[in-house]
Amino acid sequence: MYLVDVEVKESSIDGKGVFAKEDIKKNSIVWIYTESHDKKMSKDEFDELDEKTKSELLRIAYLSPTSGMWAMPPFD
Repeated sequence: MYLVDVEVKESSIDGKGVFAKEDIKKNSIVWIYTESHDKKMSKDEFDELDEKTKSELLRIAYLSPTSGMWAMPPFD
């Protein structure tokens, strides 16, 4: 879950993006995994996905080095 105020809008780079609505100080924590909000999947679940889905998730997902789980914002 984002810890700063953000908005989703069209991106000049590619499709839609998440943009901060406030200045962010260097070394600030801007996101933290929140079980009730974010999604996760195991490495095995990720490996079973088709290549198109993997490619899309690689743009928004984060592989946690501590848990070994993929974490991502809600996508429904």
